Amino acid sequence: MTALRSLAWRDAWAAPGRTVLLSVGVAVGVAALALILALSSGVESIVLRKVLGVLPDQLVVEPQTTGVGPLQITSGPALDDAMIARVSTLSGVKAVYRRVRIPLPSHINAEYNGKAFYTDVLVEAVDPQLVEADIATPGAFTLRSEADPVPVVLPSAMIDVLNMGFTVNTGLPAINPSVIIGRHFTLNLGSSSFKVGPNVSMRCEIVGISPRVFVGGPSIPLGYAPRFDQMLKAQGAGLTLPPASSLTILLKSPSYLPAVAEGIRALGLTAPQQEKARSVTAVIRAITLMLSMFAGLVLVVAGTGIGNGLALMVKDEAGEIGLFRAVGASRGQVRALYLMRAGVVGLTGGVAGGAVALAMTWAVNSDVGYWVPGLLEGGERVVAMTPLHLLAGLGFGLAASLAAGLIPAQQAAGLEPASVLRER
Repeated sequence: MTALRSLAWRDAWAAPGRTVLLSVGVAVGVAALALILALSSGVESIVLRKVLGVLPDQLVVEPQTTGVGPLQITSGPALDDAMIARVSTLSGVKAVYRRVRIPLPSHINAEYNGKAFYTDVLVEAVDPQLVEADIATPGAFTLRSEADPVPVVLPSAMIDVLNMGFTVNTGLPAINPSVIIGRHFTLNLGSSSFKVGPNVSMRCEIVGISPRVFVGGPSIPLGYAPRFDQMLKAQGAGLTLPPASSLTILLKSPSYLPAVAEGIRALGLTAPQQEKARSVTAVIRAITLMLSMFAGLVLVVAGTGIGNGLALMVKDEAGEIGLFRAVGASRGQVRALYLMRAGVVGLTGGVAGGAVALAMTWAVNSDVGYWVPGLLEGGERVVAMTPLHLLAGLGFGLAASLAAGLIPAQQAAGLEPASVLRER
C-alpha cells in the first residue's frame, strides 16, 4: 500500500498543471463551506450574547402571559417571595435575583464628545448582587442619598448597538466602556419621544457595564423603585410595581440549563429570551444549511471535473494499466491507484481551501474590528473559525473527490491486460 501511495502521488504530480487545475474547484468548495459554518457560528454567538443578552450560565424567567396583539395579560403565578424560594430550590440553581421593569416611557439626555445625545430607553431595577462583578468600584451600585446621582449599569449590548450605528454614522469615536465609567447623564421617567406625561428627571452616574442586565436601557438598584413612586405621585402619577417582573437565575454550570428550564416550566413560568434564542438559532441554521448546499454544489461541479479528468487518464494510460496487470497487479490495486490519485487532488484542494478560509477569516474579523471596534470585544468573532470547521470542509472536499474517482477507477480496474496489450 505504501508503494501504491508513492506511485499515486508521483503520477498525480507528473503533470502539476493538471492536478492544480482539477483541485481549484475543490479549494473553492472547501473554503466556502468552512467560511459558511464559521460565519454561522460567529453570528449566532454575537446575536445571542450581544443582542438578546443570552448567556450560557444564566436564565431569565417571568410569568407566562396570554393575549392578542398588543394586549398581554399575565396568566402565570406572581413572582412573590414564595415563588422565588421555589425557584431557588431547583437542582442546578446557584442564585436567583429579582428584576423589576419600570412601566413608564423614559428617555435619556447625555453629551458625547461635545455633542448632545438623546434616546428613548426602558428602565429596570435589579438586585445589586446580580451585577456586582461588573461594577468598577465595589459598593457603588447601591441606594444613595437624594442629593447624589443615581448609580446605573448600562447593558453591554447597548454600547455595541451604539458603536454599530450611532458612532459609525456620525463619525464620532467609538464608545470605550472603560472611558464612560463615572460619566453622568440625565434620565427622564414618564415621557419619551412617543409619549409626554408626568415627568421626573434625575442625574445618573454610570458605575458599570454588564451583559447581565436588560438590553433596552440603564438598570438601577432595586432600592430606588419606592423613591421613584413617591416622586411620580408628587407629579400626579402613581407607580404600581410587582415584587419582581422577572428573575435572573444563575446556574451552577451551563449543563444544568435543560433541567432548570424544565423545572421553571413546571412552575408555570417562561423564559422568553431562551424562546427567542431558539427561534434565532433555527433561522440562522436554516440559512446555513441553504448556503452549505451552495458550497456542496461547487464540490459536485469540482467532482465532475475530477471524474472527467481521471477518465481521460484511464483512456490515455490504458497500455500502462495493461502492463501493470500483466506483471501481477490485481484489479483492486489498479482501482486503489486511481482512487488515490483522486484523493491527491482532493487533499491538495482541501489544504488550499483551508488556507484561503483562514486568510479570509482574518481579513473579515480585522475589517469588522476596525469599523465596529466594540463588537468583537470579549473574544467574539464574526467568523468564528475552528479546527472542526476546517476539518469539515476538508472532509467533504476529500469525499467529493473520492466519489468522483469511483467510476474511472472501476473502469481502469476492468481493463483486460491481454486485449489492451494486443491493441497497443
